[in-house]
Amino acid sequence: MNEIVTTRRTIGALVATAALTAVFCTSIPVSARAAESDAVVVRVAGGDRFSTAVRISQSVFSDDETPVEPVGPAIDRTREARVVYLASGRGFADALSAAPAAAHLGGPLLLSDTTEVPAVVLAEIARLDPERVVVVGGETSLSPRVVDQVERVVPGATVDRVFGADRFATSRAISIDAFVDDTWQAPAVGRPRDVISLYDPADHTGYDVSFDDGALFVATGRSFPDALAASAAAGAHDMPLILVPGEAPSLDEPTRDLIAAVDPGYLYPVGGPAVMSQGIVDDLRRVAPVDGTAHEVERLSGGDRYETSHWTGSTAFSTHWGLPYGVDHFTETSVFVANGENFPDALAGAAAAGYLRQPLFTSRAACMPSATYHAVDFQQPDEVVLLGGPSALADRVADLSRLC
Repeated sequence: MNEIVTTRRTIGALVATAALTAVFCTSIPVSARAAESDAVVVRVAGGDRFSTAVRISQSVFSDDETPVEPVGPAIDRTREARVVYLASGRGFADALSAAPAAAHLGGPLLLSDTTEVPAVVLAEIARLDPERVVVVGGETSLSPRVVDQVERVVPGATVDRVFGADRFATSRAISIDAFVDDTWQAPAVGRPRDVISLYDPADHTGYDVSFDDGALFVATGRSFPDALAASAAAGAHDMPLILVPGEAPSLDEPTRDLIAAVDPGYLYPVGGPAVMSQGIVDDLRRVAPVDGTAHEVERLSGGDRYETSHWTGSTAFSTHWGLPYGVDHFTETSVFVANGENFPDALAGAAAAGYLRQPLFTSRAACMPSATYHAVDFQQPDEVVLLGGPSALADRVADLSRLC
């Protein structure tokens, strides 16, 4: 059974106004808040990385039969998944680029073992009954048996394997499939905040989430924290995340070609020089756009992974990007918090946050870094969603009884 832990507190306070209360399959509704400044804190967790990913999927794509309350902004219809992405739960690389693709096309990211899909995951795929299942990675990541098992539980779905020769080629293949290829690239409709535009304080009526210039995130594929923050932000804005060997002195030719195909107006390399070389950033500035107009390139980085998460999420969810968190009080908002030291619970959460068009920030397991606290505080959300059990994010992360 899914465990959802809830509490009500004021985001701006350093100490919780209420002690954590453990309940099952329920959460405090937004309407039950004592004051507008209070936020509901919800923990979504399963017994392991595979069941946690399933619980996250159920909390986003819920129905009358799922044992969880939905998270994220309320919409007036059942959220239906038209696609499911399935990636290895034993590594992080393939799932990082798959998360924004899943969000863009309208479905969850689930995790599998190498040679066997856990029963709880197969049951969730069957429940969702998607039009398409994308198996991410080559046969060394997910064996042919995995594909066979998926095809048996959703015989009416298209099951495709998307992969490349390595993690970087797989990242490019995912992005081409979801954002360039004409067959599947159309974004899902009906997602929260589908009508949002650049914020004009004088006009609260007209919103449009289309970004004519587009953008593309670039992150290292050698480690997960920086790419994780970018993954959720990219999914929220229907933009791809491309993984590169961040230590390389220059940008590789296949990535140059992909950027030319996407032709974004903005390029966002994520992470400081220790994980993303200045040579790659300089090369991103030299990539020639189709129309000859120079790309805008902005490095998103901080002093550590938590500051980078703060900077990336706060940039993506600000008036500059048209998602005026902390400013627009007309729409309910959520913030997702994931473990920045270990990846499994966070991977599925990035797809969920991206689909719901909400920010995701990373935290230490034992306590919330001050950078993360300030990032959450800036958003002034109605709901804070913790991803994973107490071993992934301790209770003190939820109640802010200790910052670090």
